[in-house]
Amino acid sequence: MNALSHNKKELKCNACDLVFPKTSEIHWLYNDPLAAIMDWTNRFDNYLKTIKQEEDSLKHTYDQKNLLKETSIRLQKMIQGRVEHRKSVTKILSPLNPSHEGLKEIHTAAGTPLPSSQSLMGYYSNVLRDWNWGDDENEICLERIIKSLDGDHKLGNMAVLGAGACRLPADLHLATNCENSIMVDINPLLFFVAQKVLNGQNVSLYEFPLAPINKDAFAVKLKCRAKQKIENNFHFLFSDAMNPSFKDKTLDTVVTPWLIDIVHQDIREFFRRINRILKEGGRWINFGSLAFFHSNQAINYSLEETLAIAEQSGFEITNWNQEPIPYLQSPYSCQARTETVLTFCAQKVKDIEQPTPFTYLPDWLTDPAQTIPPLPEVQQMIAVNQTFIALMSWVNGKHSIKDIAAKTCTALRMPENQAVQLITQMLTTIYEKNLKSTSFR
Repeated sequence: MNALSHNKKELKCNACDLVFPKTSEIHWLYNDPLAAIMDWTNRFDNYLKTIKQEEDSLKHTYDQKNLLKETSIRLQKMIQGRVEHRKSVTKILSPLNPSHEGLKEIHTAAGTPLPSSQSLMGYYSNVLRDWNWGDDENEICLERIIKSLDGDHKLGNMAVLGAGACRLPADLHLATNCENSIMVDINPLLFFVAQKVLNGQNVSLYEFPLAPINKDAFAVKLKCRAKQKIENNFHFLFSDAMNPSFKDKTLDTVVTPWLIDIVHQDIREFFRRINRILKEGGRWINFGSLAFFHSNQAINYSLEETLAIAEQSGFEITNWNQEPIPYLQSPYSCQARTETVLTFCAQKVKDIEQPTPFTYLPDWLTDPAQTIPPLPEVQQMIAVNQTFIALMSWVNGKHSIKDIAAKTCTALRMPENQAVQLITQMLTTIYEKNLKSTSFR
């Protein structure tokens, strides 16, 4: 990490003259900050179009005849909730300035992440838990971390990688002796809400539980607020935790809450990056479950492997514990989760050789000027889509499944009865998809 200069107007890299812009007073510390801002703006734009489609669908349902009186009241409340929710989220994320134009289909074709993925709304439930109904859960989390410190609450200069909606880091900041606390995350929704509530503001948001506990829980208006305002030494930074944007040996404490199992790299590399930014004797506090998601099973590590890798990365585990805790147990939902969480405190005992900077995207994706190589997956996608378009072009209100099968079985290279089954399956998938509502989690 090169040295940066900072004044009231800008944050700048002295070596490369790259200026890091800020949104809502939060700097974007990326190799290509404008691309990162545009990516999140597109995600926001996609979300607005997604929820508007849901509003329109609910209005169409509300206009159906022979609805129960109670059903009409419930649908009306759901419509109102989504309208107000869209306005609230739009206000919170207004610094991103989406286009509000264009087609939802364009985002779908481009693969813009949807609200339910690890993107804009991926941790929306955590926002509600952190700042409305989750005091009991948050107190348990803080208690586990405080216990791991063995009475030494001097955290000095602390960075929280993957800080999310920031309730746990804020509680830790207030409960211990921190000189400065630096929050690092990539998600603007989480930070913009945290920034407001920790500045003493109230933020109104809606919860839409997957399994509402009663008729009043289909759209619940919640007031998000912090019990205590944080005025000093609590900072936000948009940056990628997979390549921490700190100079060598600058931090006394690093905290990774619910992070190590969701990063896209092998933790054998990631743990060494944490080592780099800590001072000799500095502490690393980890808190969260081990739910690795990699397609490569070799790096979906067990508890024992994870602890061993931490020690191989220049740390000494001074305290660790694994136990179940309640997680996202909304009072408005029939569903309640429990997560078995690993908490450990590790002290840096030696420097460790560093891996090369991590990137999970090839050069031709990160540099739009580079030539794209031939991709077999793209050719397969073209073939599949051409076949799908050819089949679906016959779905025009004039033909039956048997008609379409008879016209296309030769091109599909299968008997007509098999083509009937295939087309039926494709149309069933489309029909069933339209029966399911979009999740806000």
